[in-house]
Amino acid sequence: MKIISKDKKQKIKSVHHSIKTQMITSFVGLLICLVVTLMFINGKFLEPYYISKKESRFIELYEKLNDVSNEDKWDSTKKNNSLIHFAEKNNISYLVIEKDNDVHTNVHDKNMLRNQMMGYFMWGSLDDGSQFLLRSPVESMRESASISNRFLLYIGSVLIVVSILLIWYFSKRITDPIRELATLSQKMADLDFDAKYTSGGSNEIGVLGENFNRMSEKLESTISELKKANNSLQKDIEQKDKLEKMRNEFLGNVSHE
Repeated sequence: MKIISKDKKQKIKSVHHSIKTQMITSFVGLLICLVVTLMFINGKFLEPYYISKKESRFIELYEKLNDVSNEDKWDSTKKNNSLIHFAEKNNISYLVIEKDNDVHTNVHDKNMLRNQMMGYFMWGSLDDGSQFLLRSPVESMRESASISNRFLLYIGSVLIVVSILLIWYFSKRITDPIRELATLSQKMADLDFDAKYTSGGSNEIGVLGENFNRMSEKLESTISELKKANNSLQKDIEQKDKLEKMRNEFLGNVSHE
C-alpha cells in the first residue's frame, strides 16, 4: 500500500481549498448555470412568446386587409405592395376570398399555398363579408429555437474555455501574493525572519506585505534584544552563583580553621 506523507497530504488539501480553485469553480459554475438557464428559457418560453407577438401582428394585418376590402382597393398596386411587404416582413401568409370568389393572397404558388395552410393561423370574415385566412409557420420558429439553443451551446462552450483561461490568469495574479504571504507567515511562525515579501504592489495585498516586512523586522529586533537580555541575565546568574560558591567555600575554610 502506498503511503502518502503528511506534507503531501497537506499540500493536496491546500490545493483543493485554494482561493484560485474556488474562484475558477465558482465563476465557471455560474457561467454554466447561466447558459443552461438561457437554453431552458429559450426552449420553454420562446414559442409562447412568439405566438403572443404573432397575435398582435395578425390583428394588425387583419385591420389592413379589412381597410383594403372596405375601400375595394385590391387593384391598387400601392395597397397590395404594402400588404405583401408587411406580411413577408412578419412571415405571415394571407388568403382573402371575396363574395364573387376573387382570391387575393401573397402566395401565388398553389402547391406552396396548400402546404402553408398548416401551422398557427386565424380565419374569419371581413366587414364586407369576404372570407380571410392568415397563417404563420410554427415550424420555422421551432427550428429557430433549436438553432438558437445549439448556438448558445457552442458559444457557451467557447465562453467557458475563455473564462477558465482569464479567471486562471487573473486569479493567479491575486493568489500568488497571498500564497507568498502565507509562506512568509509560516516562516515567521518558525522564527525565520530572513524571508521578505517581494511581490510589491500598491493595492491592499501590497500594503499587507509591507506591513508583514515591518512586523518581521520588529519581531527580529525584539527577539534579538530579548536574547541579548536573556544572555546577560544568564551571565549575571552564573556570576552570582560563582560568587555564592566562592563565599560558601570561604566560609567553609574559615570554620575549619
